[in-house]
Amino acid sequence: MKVTTTPEKPIFPNAQNLLHMNFNCNHLKKIIPILVLMVSVLPVFSQEFEIREFEADPNDLSARRYEKTTVNGDAAALIKVTTNITGMKFDSNIGFVEIENREDGYWLWIAPRERRIRLMADGYLAKDVPMPEPARSLMVYSMIVTAEGGYQQSDLVRVLSD
Repeated sequence: MKVTTTPEKPIFPNAQNLLHMNFNCNHLKKIIPILVLMVSVLPVFSQEFEIREFEADPNDLSARRYEKTTVNGDAAALIKVTTNITGMKFDSNIGFVEIENREDGYWLWIAPRERRIRLMADGYLAKDVPMPEPARSLMVYSMIVTAEGGYQQSDLVRVLSD
């Protein structure tokens, strides 16, 4: 008994062509500088955050007045972010209890012992901002954020006309 086998068809019919493809170094010499230029230009189109102030404000009692608690029952700390940048997003290591969008910025209720906040917005490079101290329960922290080189509302002078 004679067994005949048929040649197997390759799973990828063009695989042989790929294996024997001849790469031309001249093409690579033209493509690599273009790729490097494209990658290096991307950050140019993104703005950066400027942290003008970030400090504890022990005289502000907002965290006690509007107290929020974590899922573990701990009283949260409050970061008042004053900014003229719209559509900001935030991240942290431990997480947020609540984020309130206010007229002059944001109120971020964070868990005690938080050490960093990440700022994000469309068109901006994300920025990690270390806390002035590990967050303390019921403490209010004040942060002023602007676009780098931009103006804060307090820097602008209102002109009234008759």
